Amino acid sequence: MERIYLLPGEFEVVRTPCKLATLLGSCVGVCLRHVDKPYAAMNHFLLARARPEDRDIGRYGDRATTAIISLMRKLDPTDGVLRARIFGGAQVLDCLAPNSAIGLANIAVARQILAEHRIPIEAEDVGGIQGRRISFDTAKGQVRVQKIQTAAEFVASLHP
Repeated sequence: MERIYLLPGEFEVVRTPCKLATLLGSCVGVCLRHVDKPYAAMNHFLLARARPEDRDIGRYGDRATTAIISLMRKLDPTDGVLRARIFGGAQVLDCLAPNSAIGLANIAVARQILAEHRIPIEAEDVGGIQGRRISFDTAKGQVRVQKIQTAAEFVASLHP
C-alpha cells in the first residue's frame, strides 16, 4: 500500500487506499473520509487563520481544511458522506513561547470549519503537551496515533 508523508503546510486527497502520515506538534491535522468510497484526505496546517495577503493554502487551517473539503466534494458532492477526525494542537512550544495559544487556535479553527460544512467529527486526539505521529489508513478509515515524548520529559529521563 502506498504511503504518503505530509510535511507542515501540505495536504493530500486520495481516490484509492493508501496510508497518509505526518508528525504534529502545535500543528493540526484534519483527516476526512468518505463513508462508502475509498476517497480520503488529510492536511497538516501550522497556523489557524490566513491574512488576505497570505497565498499559501496549506499553511493555514481555515484555507487548508476548506481546500480538502472542497476537493472531497468534487469527488462526491452528496451531503452527509464525509466524516472527520482531528489531531494535534499540543502546547509543545511552551518552552519557547510560554502560554502560547497556537495549538488551541488551530484546534478551534478545525472544529469551526468542519461545523460550518456540517461534517461530523468522529474522533479527536488534541491538546496536551505531547506531539503526535499519526498514520491514516484510508482503506480502513482508521488513524493510528503515537504520542511523542516532550523535550522536557526526554531530558528528565536522562537524569533520574
